[in-house]
Amino acid sequence: MAEKGFGVKELNLIGQSGTPTIESLTSSLDLKADTVGISTDMTVGRDVTITRNLTASGTVSDGGGNIRAITSNSKSAAYDLTSDDVGELINTTAAVTVPQGQFSAGDAVTIFNGTAGDIAINQGSSVTMYLAGSSTTGNRILAQKGVATVLCVGTDTFTILGGGLS
Repeated sequence: MAEKGFGVKELNLIGQSGTPTIESLTSSLDLKADTVGISTDMTVGRDVTITRNLTASGTVSDGGGNIRAITSNSKSAAYDLTSDDVGELINTTAAVTVPQGQFSAGDAVTIFNGTAGDIAINQGSSVTMYLAGSSTTGNRILAQKGVATVLCVGTDTFTILGGGLS
């Protein structure tokens, strides 16, 4: 028997209590319209695949916050970077160490030296940290008000680049 469709001009789900639900008899539900409007918060319990554009008039956030903003994380004592720092700005007045076993290729952390003097950015034990554009490895100095980005390029291998970096 051939499947039969029907036209729906308007669908209102109004319940006295509980949560109104739309269920499909198959594993997918295809809403075909030029625009599908949802005028309230929406929770999606599975993955979302977007095949065209995602347009937002407000803030787009994930578990780390607003994806258009770099989260600033202030430190006033010597600090070892962690995987929680990926994508963040470490605004510091003390030395920073890049430790082993915390990062995957593509992870990046930006460091800002908020002092009137230099700070050290140290490569941890079993870590190789290259000065970008060279084969030079080792600890780096970040000048006052300097900015540096540490980019993981492989297992415990990093490159560091920035302004005020030596």
